[in-house]
Formats: sequence, C-alpha cells, structure tokens
Amino acid sequence: MLVTPEVYAAVITQLVPNQVVALDTETYGLLETDRPFALSVYDGTNSYYFDNRVISNKQISVALHKLNPRHVIYQNAKFDMRMIEKEWNYKFDCLLSDTEVLGRLVRNDLMRYSLDFQAKLYLDEHK
Repeated sequence: MLVTPEVYAAVITQLVPNQVVALDTETYGLLETDRPFALSVYDGTNSYYFDNRVISNKQISVALHKLNPRHVIYQNAKFDMRMIEKEWNYKFDCLLSDTEVLGRLVRNDLMRYSLDFQAKLYLDEHK
C-alpha cells in the first residue's frame, strides 16, 4: 500500500511495535553519498510503501519510531541500515537478519546471492 497523506494517520495506528518486519530502501544510487527516497515495510500481514516524494521524511521517521521492531529482515542490511539512519535518523536496536549473508552460510559455493536468485533457487519464485 502506498502511504499517502490521506491514509497516513490510519497506517500509523496499524503499525504494531515489537514485531518481526522486513525492510527495504529505494535509493537514487548505490553510493554512500546517495539518498533514499522510499522505505518498504512488510509486517507479515501488510505491506507499506513510504515514499518521501509523497509524504515527508519526518512522517517516515515517525513511522519507524512507532514501529520499533524487535527483529528486522533485510537483503544487504549494511546498505539499508546506513540509508535509514542517515535519512530518517533511526538506529535499530534489535535482532537483524540479512538474507544475503544467510544465503552464503547455507551455500558458500554460489556465485551470487541476490534476493531474486535465492527466491528462484529455494522458493521457485521471482522477485
């Protein structure tokens, strides 16, 4: 669900703290100097897409602080965590899982560990 100003208040009330969530950022590039423009959140039931071209960075930061997850699942955590901390001033103090790292632990003989590749390999699904 794209979070717009019209649905923002309702989404904030739906966010349950202390959950297991999957997070992903969308950025203008892959360099340290690049900036994120969106945050995707999946809580096991609902998907939310917070886009700072639609709502403010302050609203995204408020949503992250309300969410306050106990476990976050990422693909390439170090990149997303840096982007989230830099743009939305949120530092995670919880259990973190990185599907890219976990993929290497399961099979260290593969040449790639992208989310799309692992989904095809283990789930027969596409990104």
